[in-house]
Amino acid sequence: MRGADVLARFTEVENGRENERPELAKTLTLAKLNGATLVIDRLSRTAAFLPTLRQSGVRFLACDMPEANDLSLVLWLSPRSRSAARSPRGRRRRW
Repeated sequence: MRGADVLARFTEVENGRENERPELAKTLTLAKLNGATLVIDRLSRTAAFLPTLRQSGVRFLACDMPEANDLSLVLWLSPRSRSAARSPRGRRRRW
């Protein structure tokens, strides 16, 4: 994003055991108040992060996945997408 102003920088080290994300909450609040776009260096796919980001309504840009958007979050969070992602690809059926 060229020509953008950085309002603040937040860092949160993700722990797989804990779902509390205090820095994420601060970040989303600041982005909402200012109508800012949240720039994320790495889009986490943990169960707690994606729904929180989706429900916040904050625009975002993920540096590791620039094509990600609000629609892709809906698809990632849908039960059919999750089960398809877990299924082995290219598996042949034996009759």
